[in-house]
Amino acid sequence: SRRGALAAVVLAAASSFVMVLQFRSLPPRSPISAEEMGRGILNDCGRNAALVVGDSHTASLLRTLQIAQGERRDVTIIPVHALEQPKWRERFHRKFAGALAVPGDFPSVEAWKRWPRERPNEFGLLNVRLKQGGVHETDFIDLMLWELMRDNFKEHPVYFAGVSTPWLTARGERVGVLLQYPRVGNGRGRTLETIVPASPDTSVRSDPEFDRTVVALLLPLAEAYRRQDNIAASENIAGLARTYGADDAGAWLVSARAAARAGNGKMAEEFAANYIPLVKSDQDMQVFLDLIKEDLRRNSIASEFNSASSTHDSSNGGRKRHADLATQLWDLDELTVLSNAYAKAIQHGPDNFELLYEGAAADVQLGELGAARTTLGRAAALDKFEAFRRVQVDGRFFLLFDADPGNFTTDLSG
Repeated sequence: SRRGALAAVVLAAASSFVMVLQFRSLPPRSPISAEEMGRGILNDCGRNAALVVGDSHTASLLRTLQIAQGERRDVTIIPVHALEQPKWRERFHRKFAGALAVPGDFPSVEAWKRWPRERPNEFGLLNVRLKQGGVHETDFIDLMLWELMRDNFKEHPVYFAGVSTPWLTARGERVGVLLQYPRVGNGRGRTLETIVPASPDTSVRSDPEFDRTVVALLLPLAEAYRRQDNIAASENIAGLARTYGADDAGAWLVSARAAARAGNGKMAEEFAANYIPLVKSDQDMQVFLDLIKEDLRRNSIASEFNSASSTHDSSNGGRKRHADLATQLWDLDELTVLSNAYAKAIQHGPDNFELLYEGAAADVQLGELGAARTTLGRAAALDKFEAFRRVQVDGRFFLLFDADPGNFTTDLSG
C-alpha cells in the first residue's frame, strides 16, 4: 500500500540519519560569474543555432548578454514555456519567418498522422491524458520540442539548456551544460569542472538565485547520462547539483534515481532520506517512489539483456527471451543499452541482417545518423529489398530520411 511504501522510505531515512548529516554538510564551492556562465553557454552553440531554454533566469541572462554586450546575436533563444502559449508561438512564427521554423498553429494535422509511428511513446502518453479527461498545453511540450528540432536541425543546430523531456534526455549529446540533438560527436563539449567549479571557498558568500540557475542547468544533464546508461557521470553531476542546491528536491531526486539505476538500493534510500523533508505532498512522494521503482526495473532489464547478449544463447528459449527483453527496452527508450549491445553482437555476427537493421534503428534514434546510415547500408547489402520494404513504414528511421530527403530510400531501392 502507499502508506506501507511511505513508511518504508521513512524507516530508511531514520536508518540513514548519519549519512544524511554527512550529505547536508556539503562544502561551499568557488563562485562562478553569471556573466561567465552565460557567455560560455552562448559560445557552446553552433553558428545560427536555436537554443531552447528551460529556466527563465537563464533566458534573461542570455538575452541581456546579447542585447547589452552584443554576445552571439546569431543564436536564437526560445524560452521553452513560451512554446506552450498560442500567442507566443504565433509571435515566434512571425518573428522568425524565413529563418527558423516555429509553427503558429500546433499541432498540425500532418503531425498527428506522424506521431503514432514516429513518436509512439510520447503519443501514447498523450492519449492516456486524453482518456483521463483532456489535455493542457503543457502536455504537448515533449512533442512540441520534437517538432521544433525536427523542423530545424537540417539548417540550424538545435540546443537545449535546462530542458528535460523523455525523448531528449534519452538521446541528447552533452555540449558544455547544453544538450544537442541530433548528435554531432565532434568533442566540443567542455568538461563540467571547467564550467561549474566545485572546489570549496568558505570566504565567499553564495548567490542563492544563481545557485538555483546552476542546478536547473545540471539536472537535465544528470538525467541524460542516467537515461543513456552512463551512471558514473550521472552520479557525478548529481553530486555537483547537490553542492549547489542542497535544499533543492530535484538534486536529491536525480541522485536517488542514479543510485537506483546503478542497482544500489541502499544509496537510493540514503538520498531519499534527504528528499523526504523537501516533498510538498503525499502525491509527490508517491511519484518519487514510482520513479525509483521504475529505475530499479530498468536496471534489472538492462543487466539481463546485456548478459543475454554476451552469452550468445542460440537456443529457442534464449532467442525468445532476448527478443522479449529487446522489446521492453525499446518501449522504455533504453537506446544506449540497445545500441551498445547490437554493436557488440554485430562483431560476432557481421552478416546478420536483423542485428544490423536493429542496430541501425537504435543509432538513428540516438541521433547517430552517420553511423546509422553505414550500418543500414551493410544490412541493405545483405537484403536490399527487405531493408527498403521495412524502412518505408518503420517510424524509427524517419529522422534519417529527414536528414537526407529523397536520396537514401532511392539508394536502397536501387
